[in-house]
Amino acid sequence: LVHDINPQWSVMGDLGWQDWSQFGAPQIVVGDQQLNNVSRLKDTWHGAVGVQYRPTPQWRLNAGVAFDSSPYESQSDVALTLPTGEEWRFGTGAQYQITPASNIGIAVSYLHMQSSHVKSPVAFAGSYD
Repeated sequence: LVHDINPQWSVMGDLGWQDWSQFGAPQIVVGDQQLNNVSRLKDTWHGAVGVQYRPTPQWRLNAGVAFDSSPYESQSDVALTLPTGEEWRFGTGAQYQITPASNIGIAVSYLHMQSSHVKSPVAFAGSYD
């Protein structure tokens, strides 16, 4: 959703849900050994809010924050292919309209992710902070 408060300010929001539980158990084989392919996934949701400020017709300044829930039932046994957890993102940026058909921008974001622990495969077992 985007709502223009006035010609200079806009607010933005986003909500979503992902049906990870329907993904099922991946069939992974390392060497000749089939890994424990029990589904560890659960459904997730995410939300985000942001603002945009236009001090002049050429400039746009943006800032926002977003949250994603963890796709895992437990952070003590996550998949090596996706060692993730709950995520918070913080971002900001600026955009300059050079001509009506072209613009240039810069943005930076910071991600804080929940720590995870991988149990298998044994060669890669460990914690991921």
